Amino acid sequence: MSRILSLAIADFKNVRRDSLTGNFLIIPFVLLLMIRWLVPVATNYLSSSWLRPSDIKDKPAFMKSLKEHNSPATERIWTYLDKDCKGIIEKWKPGEKLDKEQNKIIFDNLNRLIEMKGFYKEASFKEIKDDKQAQALLDKNVNNLNEDQTRRLNRLLFQSIFPKEIKKSLYFDLRPYYPVIVGYFFVLIAPLQMGTVAGFLLLDEKDDNILTALRVTPLPLAVYGIYRVSIVSFLSFLCVIVLIPLTGLVPNMSISLMIPAALSASLLGPVFALCIASFGGNKVEGFAIAKALGAFGVAPIVAFFVKSKWQLLFGIFPTYWPLKAFWSAEQGGWVYWVYSIIGILYLAILLVYLLDRFRKQIT
Repeated sequence: MSRILSLAIADFKNVRRDSLTGNFLIIPFVLLLMIRWLVPVATNYLSSSWLRPSDIKDKPAFMKSLKEHNSPATERIWTYLDKDCKGIIEKWKPGEKLDKEQNKIIFDNLNRLIEMKGFYKEASFKEIKDDKQAQALLDKNVNNLNEDQTRRLNRLLFQSIFPKEIKKSLYFDLRPYYPVIVGYFFVLIAPLQMGTVAGFLLLDEKDDNILTALRVTPLPLAVYGIYRVSIVSFLSFLCVIVLIPLTGLVPNMSISLMIPAALSASLLGPVFALCIASFGGNKVEGFAIAKALGAFGVAPIVAFFVKSKWQLLFGIFPTYWPLKAFWSAEQGGWVYWVYSIIGILYLAILLVYLLDRFRKQIT
């Protein structure tokens, strides 16, 4: 036990000294910060229904239509504008540019209508029936729409009123894909990084003949191998259990639901480590193998968009099962345990094979 502890302390010192391994260990936490900040920002941008000055393609025509308000739809908009906004529009003349404060007042008023629950009135928006997206929302009943759906409907109403003046908004809701994003980075990429760290440490020790020297010490190589596998497995497990709740993107996922996927993912790190160490003769070859293993992460993402039973064909890739278990756990039910057990068994078989191959290389 004391020898194992000494090895752990030596590994910690090596990580502090070696900038390569140190940076790899930092990557999961960098990913956490990026995901927590970038994903919500991207979601707000891609699914935003708010009107911005940059959304106006033809500002003079837009202002003219608001000023004249000679259609039922523009008249309805005019009804809800406040006194200051109406004053700016009435004083506006063709060719005149609005200053920053005037733009703010106008677009604050318009966006107040964008989030208004009762803005839609059938008599004012007869032409909206030609818009399939808007009609789909209207079929749900305006009173039953949530805030996001209400804003989306009202933005579509504005686009129907000003088809040549307002750009069509790029609307793509990322939220249904949060489990895919979180799972990819923390169930797959984080364990891969942990395994990469261990793989390069093993390559260093092999190059320096440290592993050969261990054969004449009281510490059996089998015990050393178990130590290496255990520490990487533990770190990979922690990446799933600790980092995923910190993202705040999958609130329905409790720790108990994550455990099966985490157990399966915890074996990915050791498999990656032993792939690098047993097939790589040096660090250059190790980098090439690590890059190739990274490509395995594409398969589960492709599989996510295959909705038929053919998706299971992607099970030939060991990276598929931990992610499948995670996605299934997020959706509910019990089948995620099946995917997790299959993943554990598959990865355990690979692990035994790679451990045996690595042992033969050393001996």
